[in-house]
Amino acid sequence: MARLPLFLSLFIAASALAQTTITSITPSSGPVSGGTTVTIHGSGFDTTCTQCTAVWFAGVPATSTALIDANTIQAVTPPFAPVTVDVSVISGTRFATLSNGFTYVDANGDFERILLPIFTPPLTGSFGSQFFTFLSIWNTAGADIPVYAFPLPPCTLATCPSPPPGSLPIFLKARAGAPWSAFQFDGDPGRLLYVPKGAFDRLAASLRVTDMSRSTLSFGTRIPIVPEREFRSDFLALIDIPMTANFRNTLRIYSLDNQTSVHVRVINYDSTIVESETDVNLKDALDMFHPGYAQLSDFVPAGRGRIEIEPRAPGKRIWAFISVTNHDTTQDTVVAPH
Repeated sequence: MARLPLFLSLFIAASALAQTTITSITPSSGPVSGGTTVTIHGSGFDTTCTQCTAVWFAGVPATSTALIDANTIQAVTPPFAPVTVDVSVISGTRFATLSNGFTYVDANGDFERILLPIFTPPLTGSFGSQFFTFLSIWNTAGADIPVYAFPLPPCTLATCPSPPPGSLPIFLKARAGAPWSAFQFDGDPGRLLYVPKGAFDRLAASLRVTDMSRSTLSFGTRIPIVPEREFRSDFLALIDIPMTANFRNTLRIYSLDNQTSVHVRVINYDSTIVESETDVNLKDALDMFHPGYAQLSDFVPAGRGRIEIEPRAPGKRIWAFISVTNHDTTQDTVVAPH
């Protein structure tokens, strides 16, 4: 077999040495408060510059980093939400990422989930309508509040040192500036935010959907913002719903648990007559930032009605609301449990 030229052999060897990989992380989980010392195992870490190594957890830098050798790095985790995150290493000019490399565990219930039931990109409707979703959120008092709303985009050699504007973690400054409003809108079934336990009561927030083609006639429809504590595992009722041909009703059901099924009854408001009933299986959440979800419409006309929703299995946590659209005015009204 012919031998490769010396320069080509050296080039291939140098390229192989320059490749950096992460094979495992121990331990692979730790508390949301951070402070876990982890050992990152891999190969190709640059030992020629001990100060040129950095580690990121979901795009957030480790609180400290130490290069041990070409195969080992030690790092201390920063605080983060209770999710599984990518871990990235920059070592000199070399870069590597281990997808889903570390899991943050909320063993002490340090975080609370907040549901934004509607969180859509701009939508086009009939008669030239253009629906936009607006969220404003403000910390009214106290220390900074971290709000985790979606994972950071994949970390790269270029973006790790300086995450793009608007990426996580998002910090709400106490009494600093105007209310903050900037999210990535990605459609139904809404979005789950993570905030420290008890922080929701220090937030002022507004979520609304507005038809911008009619903005001079209506400021839009307010959508409830729902803390985890308002989800129910027994029974929900939505009352005083107009159910005639003049209105279109859309029922949206959310769950914090996978494999959730509910029984839905539509009852005449002024009696106990059941107009219709059905079992509904919610679609499981895409990830930890989305709820389980189901949507129903085209209800049997009943004049005025109420809707009862009940989990079919114990312990499944649900919340729901119904949007009522007037066909003549296209005005939307929200009916929520409270």
